[in-house]
Amino acid sequence: MRRLRDSWYWVCIVAVAVALGLYSQRQDLAGLYREFRYSQDEVRQLEQRLEDLRAEEQALKQHVEDLDNDPLAVEAEIRRSKGLVRSDERIYRVELPPVEAPQSKQVQP
Repeated sequence: MRRLRDSWYWVCIVAVAVALGLYSQRQDLAGLYREFRYSQDEVRQLEQRLEDLRAEEQALKQHVEDLDNDPLAVEAEIRRSKGLVRSDERIYRVELPPVEAPQSKQVQP
């Protein structure tokens, strides 16, 4: 009797395994899983691209702010856009102290 019960147990296990295998093939679970993994990879790539674009946006905002506030940055950008600066050239700003006008000497008669 016990042997019969054990054999039915294994028959049920095999039947469930076969049923799961057929269900998996019919529903194309392997294909759906591959698509899911591909989608996860694509989401990761898009998130990385978004992060890169945000960093680029921040850099461009900083560049615009520099152009709004710094005349030297404006001059450098104009020179770059017009081709008046070489790629390895650096632009330096030199501010000289204001020159006082010489005081005129008064001639005494």
